[in-house]
Amino acid sequence: FVRLVVHFLTWGMKTMKEVIIKAGVITVCSVLAFIGLLLGSLSLFAPKTLVGFFDGLGFDGYAKRCSERAYEKSGDVSDLYDLVLRLDVSTEAQKTVNYVEEMFANEKFDEFCTTTNVEGKISTKEYLSVKYVCALVELEETQKALDFSVQFVFDNGYTKYNPLRT
Repeated sequence: FVRLVVHFLTWGMKTMKEVIIKAGVITVCSVLAFIGLLLGSLSLFAPKTLVGFFDGLGFDGYAKRCSERAYEKSGDVSDLYDLVLRLDVSTEAQKTVNYVEEMFANEKFDEFCTTTNVEGKISTKEYLSVKYVCALVELEETQKALDFSVQFVFDNGYTKYNPLRT
């Protein structure tokens, strides 16, 4: 095997410098291919693990895509919530509306809201409702946003962070 590797490295080479450069290029390409293969397989089979990795590196777009993939794979309401938190209302209003509507329709939504709160004094339900209304306004669906806000106040009372105040 060693002879085969040496023969491959020295094939067509005339100087030792060429052999060293070729070996270095092959090593770098092999390492990059391994990293690409590792990230690709993780994104397919365990996208939730990559969310924190990309988030730590500051790659918000990749973290958002991995978060979306994690939700599609698991269908769990907590993965959907993580995705909704990452969506930007001004640039991804339609996605925000779709995913928040999915979250409202989920049968585990009320239970999830009682166990999870956004940092600070605002409840999860209020935060998602305000984000939903902002996305509707961004899409110029103001009547739907107003109807939703009024219904929210009727159902939950006039809270400090209700969407009608938005």
